[in-house]
Amino acid sequence: MFASTLLEQWENHEFSETLAIHSLINPNRITVPSSPDSYEQYELIEKQMQSDYQGRINAITSELQQKFPNNTYSDDLLFSSYFLSKDRNYLRRLIQEYPNSDHTAEAKFLLSQPAKLN
Repeated sequence: MFASTLLEQWENHEFSETLAIHSLINPNRITVPSSPDSYEQYELIEKQMQSDYQGRINAITSELQQKFPNNTYSDDLLFSSYFLSKDRNYLRRLIQEYPNSDHTAEAKFLLSQPAKLN
C-alpha cells in the first residue's frame, strides 16, 4: 500500500534520501536544494515535506474510504497520521469512524493526555 510506504519512508529513512524522492510525493512543489544552507532552511524544507506527505496520505485515506468503505486499513492510516502530524483530530476521527478498531483504546488514551505544544 502506497500510504504505508510513505509513512515508512518518512519515519525510517534519512532526510537526504526522503528529500531525493520527494518529487514523487508532490511533483508541483518547487524544487528545494538537496543541501540546506542553514538550519532554518532545513527546518522549512522538512515542514514542507511533512505537509506534502500528510496531504498525500490524507488523499489516499479519503480515496480508500470512498472506494472501499469497509476496508481494514483506514483506521491504521488515521492512527499513523496522528503520529506524523500530532493532530489529535485524527484520533477523534478514528474513534468516531472505527469504534471497533484495534487502535481505539490507544487513541482514547492519547486523547486523555494533555496535548503537547510543539
